[in-house]
Amino acid sequence: MTYHYKSCGLDYVYLLNGYEEKETPYGSGVSFRAADKLDNVLASMVVATPGRLRGQEVRFIRSMLDLSQKQLADRLGVSRVTVARWEGKSSTPIPGAADRLLRMIYAIEMFTADGVEHVYSMLTEISGPLPERMEMVYAAASSEEEPELFDNNGGGPTWTKKAA
Repeated sequence: MTYHYKSCGLDYVYLLNGYEEKETPYGSGVSFRAADKLDNVLASMVVATPGRLRGQEVRFIRSMLDLSQKQLADRLGVSRVTVARWEGKSSTPIPGAADRLLRMIYAIEMFTADGVEHVYSMLTEISGPLPERMEMVYAAASSEEEPELFDNNGGGPTWTKKAA
């Protein structure tokens, strides 16, 4: 059984485990394991995947950076209306230069030096859109494993993309 994780704003994310659906006095609800890490891992994967960013990814990354449309527009050198237009067209890729700059802004703010280098080296590989479906799994990492490239917490339970 999978859970279509729409609340992140990305219409293609499905959780294969790490969640629990339950009935409450207020209706049905869902709880997530390591919920604080899930959106961070998703954003890291979106930024580090060589598919063109679309409006929904722009909105998601902007929210992860805790920026307003105006603040993001100022950093990208475009108008607030341009950012709003991109976000309003959830399936339309944004221009290549803005795509690359947004990834680097996120990488500089959120990644280790290795993560920034990974994003920088991958920028020449950007081509078609991101995948239509991304399946996420929750797993407790063993203490013997290396921490994930984008895991600034040094191991522990984590979310990751299901292997193809």
